Amino acid sequence: MSDPDVVDRMHHHYAELSPIHTLNNLALVVWALCSTNADFGAAIGDTVAAGWYTDSNGATVGGLCGLMGTTIPVNWTRPWAGRIGVGLAGYAELSLDDVVARTVKVAQSV
Repeated sequence: MSDPDVVDRMHHHYAELSPIHTLNNLALVVWALCSTNADFGAAIGDTVAAGWYTDSNGATVGGLCGLMGTTIPVNWTRPWAGRIGVGLAGYAELSLDDVVARTVKVAQSV
């Protein structure tokens, strides 16, 4: 973890808030993005290890790293084999390339 003292101070500062409150979790996300020098794995790992709303914070940090152009190491993407599992009626799995193409098409139409 980049600086466990920072995490301890955040936990102390936001002790009165719920683990799923916006303020404490936003502070954690911002800390991870600013303290890990564009290291995708460290950003997500530090965020999740720090606690609170771990799944949402890890996903938020990962998504923001992607939007910022952070290199995503192949060990994070290889297991997907170009597909993602989904909970959509009639679909258990989708092609990642198809999802990206559809997302880009929607973004361009807005």
